Amino acid sequence: MVLNQSSERAGQSTEQSTSVSSDRKEKADISKKFSSCHSMVRVKRAQNFDELCDAFHLVEKEYKRAGLSDGSRSGLRFSLLNLIPQISMTMIARVSGAISGTATIVRNSPAGLPCSRIYGDIIRDLTAHGRNVVEGTMLSCEDSGKVAANQISMELIAASIGYALDTGIDDFLLVVNPRHMRFWTEVVGLDLLGEERSCSHVQGKPGFLIRLDIAAIRRGTMEYTAGYQKFIAPFIYSSEELANKGFLDDSYLAAQDLEQLLLWEPSVIMKSTEEMFRQFYQGLNEDARELICMTA
Repeated sequence: MVLNQSSERAGQSTEQSTSVSSDRKEKADISKKFSSCHSMVRVKRAQNFDELCDAFHLVEKEYKRAGLSDGSRSGLRFSLLNLIPQISMTMIARVSGAISGTATIVRNSPAGLPCSRIYGDIIRDLTAHGRNVVEGTMLSCEDSGKVAANQISMELIAASIGYALDTGIDDFLLVVNPRHMRFWTEVVGLDLLGEERSCSHVQGKPGFLIRLDIAAIRRGTMEYTAGYQKFIAPFIYSSEELANKGFLDDSYLAAQDLEQLLLWEPSVIMKSTEEMFRQFYQGLNEDARELICMTA
């Protein structure tokens, strides 16, 4: 009897060992796959009209596919915040030359953040404590050949974190769907900051506000998850890489390009707050102001 129990335990131990070994191998394979795809993805700042339009089109397409948009007049999805280069930066990820991913980083300012209408109380509390805050938004990716959409999204998030680290940001915020909460908090290591709330800009779907403490990373006090160390940390851009990819430039659209975007999607101005429009308008040159006034 003791011999049988011992054999049974040995069998269980072998099964558990095999399961752990298999799990480790799977994680190693995933990590290796991400590393191999890294060289195939080119992330940079969108720096001209065509790149921005392609990015905004991809966002609208993916949001519509996910049931987060009921369609736009132009087939593009953007807000006035996207057109203020001093506080907003749209990134694109190319695979084999084609844009397969995009994300936007918005700095907190008097114009607010994309989530300010939903989590304004939390944003105000952060800034009252002297925190320098940005929000990552409009993350949209599609499969491209050998590179899956989730791999492209990790490249964009790593680039965003590199930018935040290099530019003195304290908190990097995201509003995420409840379906993705476990990945962002348990795997990547972001903290829950705001409870579930209805998000009117995505058809009333629920969202959670989560945060990566960039200041803690910079201080060296961040407790990293294994997922962060595997999927994010190795791919964060250095200051030199950020500069070479245009991340640190305040590039701006020509007046005619701004006019075209607002003619295609006039609701962008109607949906903006007074402070948002004021900050947008103040950043325009005289020619652009004249054209925008005619458009509005």
